[in-house]
Amino acid sequence: MSSLNKKQGDTSSGQRPNANDKDALVVHDLTKRYDETVALDGIDLAVADGEFVSVVGPSGCGKSTLLRVLSGLEERFSGRAVVDGEDVRDGGSDDVGMVFQEPRLLPWADVRENVAVGLPAGVDADDPKTATRIDDLIETVGLSGFEDHRPGGLSGGMAQRVSLARGLAYQPSVLLLDEPFSALDQLTKYEQQDNLLEVWEARGTTVVLVTHDIEEAAYLSDRVVVLGGQPGRVVEAVDVDIARPRRRTDEQLVAIREAITGALGV
Repeated sequence: MSSLNKKQGDTSSGQRPNANDKDALVVHDLTKRYDETVALDGIDLAVADGEFVSVVGPSGCGKSTLLRVLSGLEERFSGRAVVDGEDVRDGGSDDVGMVFQEPRLLPWADVRENVAVGLPAGVDADDPKTATRIDDLIETVGLSGFEDHRPGGLSGGMAQRVSLARGLAYQPSVLLLDEPFSALDQLTKYEQQDNLLEVWEARGTTVVLVTHDIEEAAYLSDRVVVLGGQPGRVVEAVDVDIARPRRRTDEQLVAIREAITGALGV
């Protein structure tokens, strides 16, 4: 069964009790303001190397803002955010990939060229070794045979796979995902969730997923961090100690979803 995993004496922490210096990601007392609006207030969070953590919460609670801080897209905040031992204020880690809610593909470029956008600066996409790496990524996300297709010829699920491959092109040790499946129909969403799990298990990448979908969070994650209110604060962290592969209808998974729903107060 699941356990509600909270820092001793602190109900506003997403840290694990055994958080340590080897964690891939550590946030301490993170507060982010936009003028007079406080988006995040005193966030504490630690994510272990290779862990899959989802962040859920109501609209406006700062979930996406948290990812933007971790990715280095937001520079002005108080507190501390460290990824792979590097403070994000100092440029952060080079090993962070980001996948957004919309695929954001270049409409005039084919799949191979869109994946190549995610390569580190200075890497020659035409180099044979790099070309092989790109083709391997395309195969990893299940798009072999579509290398020469442009976004207009892809389904929504396929376009999101290209976005995932692009996010992996940098060979990140930490992958940040901002509601990547929210626009997909239910069947396609299930397929993409399973594809993401296959990629995660094969590569051992640390994953932080932001989602509104409680079922998705419970099914995919090792741990679900619940943010509440505005400003966003951690109200609970729910462990999902269920062996994989999981069945979506499993009674234990249903209980986990109920625990998350309860933490959200709905």
